[in-house]
Amino acid sequence: MTEIYLVRHGQSDNNALAEHLRVPDPGLTEIGEQQATALAAWFASHAIDYLYCSPFLRSLETVRPLAELRQLPVRVRANLFELGGCYSGHEAGKKRGEPGMGKNQLRSGYPTWDIDTSIGEAGWWGREYETWEQGKARAAGVAQWLASDLATTSGTHLLVIHADFKRLLLEALFSDAQLETLQIDLAEIPLYNTGISCLELGPDGWLLREFNSTQHLPSKWVT
Repeated sequence: MTEIYLVRHGQSDNNALAEHLRVPDPGLTEIGEQQATALAAWFASHAIDYLYCSPFLRSLETVRPLAELRQLPVRVRANLFELGGCYSGHEAGKKRGEPGMGKNQLRSGYPTWDIDTSIGEAGWWGREYETWEQGKARAAGVAQWLASDLATTSGTHLLVIHADFKRLLLEALFSDAQLETLQIDLAEIPLYNTGISCLELGPDGWLLREFNSTQHLPSKWVT
């Protein structure tokens, strides 16, 4: 059986700041670090075979404790980033693309990890702000990758991704009718930091075994 876990990153500095104070690539808050440690402890007794994350610092630092605990390399994939990409500015029409970390910077911080070959020294982003339509198309591509590659590779795969992209990805994997049957309104439900969702590809399509779970966290760390 192949299981795929979709996990939102831990609380970032931006999550704890007013919008006008946010930076392009924030790290984790102290709570975010505790969430990441708790996530690793939770999966200590679970079989995890493959780890993936986006090239954002908050995603990298969320998966690090688990990677170190399980002695697993992480595959840093350039297409798992948050909707919009790496950018500065938060007013409509004034969001400007930023480069993000480059290949050598990522290799310096995470020397044993598998860095996506599409990431160059100039940075993994360096484009205009990604639109919702572009993000939706990217999510559809990732959904296809999950079905064609990950779901056909035996084992357990864990991806550390982002809230808005997780919404787009779940919308690409499940129809509106399926989500309604599951009583999941992605527009209304907050996706918690390090919230865990578990998928399995069955003969009739995707099954959602777990959604947005925070059972690994004490209530004071649920954000």
